[in-house]
Amino acid sequence: MSAISTPAAPTAGWHDRRRRWWLLSAVLPLLPLVSMAAWLASGHAWTLWITLICVYGLFPLLDQVLGEDKNNPPEGEVPRIEADAWYRWLVYLALPGLYLTFVAGAWLAVTAELSFIEYLGLALSVGWISAAGINAGHELGHKKSRLELWLAHLALAPSGYGHFRVEHTYGHHRDVATPEDPASARLGESYYRFMTREIPGAFRRASAPGPGGPRRLASVQRESAGLGGHCAVLGCPGCVAGLGGVAVSADTGGLRVFPAVGGQLRGALRTPAAEVGRRPL
Repeated sequence: MSAISTPAAPTAGWHDRRRRWWLLSAVLPLLPLVSMAAWLASGHAWTLWITLICVYGLFPLLDQVLGEDKNNPPEGEVPRIEADAWYRWLVYLALPGLYLTFVAGAWLAVTAELSFIEYLGLALSVGWISAAGINAGHELGHKKSRLELWLAHLALAPSGYGHFRVEHTYGHHRDVATPEDPASARLGESYYRFMTREIPGAFRRASAPGPGGPRRLASVQRESAGLGGHCAVLGCPGCVAGLGGVAVSADTGGLRVFPAVGGQLRGALRTPAAEVGRRPL
């Protein structure tokens, strides 16, 4: 006779001490705008690297100073937190900043005379923020409403990572820690070996024709979200990334390229990093 599990009871006395501080997650996508404004005001090349200085310098330093956060919610609090509109809207609020930074970065790359170092700093900064949209896309992709599933695709689009919405939800979560799952690291597998296997494997499974695929991932996605199949899943993110990748300069009529590939590269590096070492086979 199988045991029947019951939801954990809420834990009295627990509260989120950082509830208001989570607003910073909606502000983070705007960080490259600070960098661009500083460059426009001063003309100093290093200002276009402010985002990366913060992400790889200041933030890790703050991590060390502040220490481990032990205020994780007890299991019994999870249903209440999931029902709290505050946390849901924090994810929604990240999307306008994501696209504002994406468009502003393309505009600056097209209209300004940037040196190679300035251009590289801008592209990598905007690319990092675009790829950070995978975090929001991941959370929204696990929701049930059609609006949130559409928002998940919008969050994934700037990094060209739309296939993640299908493969992660309907492939990885079904086959995790099995040889069929490209997103499960093998025991002893290095990050770089895992990356070269996970990235093409995940895209291949998400883009496989529904009836012919081993898990009919695309068909399941269409049925659950009504998103029109591969066009919305793979085509729309590709179009958004492409529009950011090639911009026409209104002042000269010339064609200039803004490397949105920075976001795609950052996404490609970030997603395997989140999976490697978890549930190794």
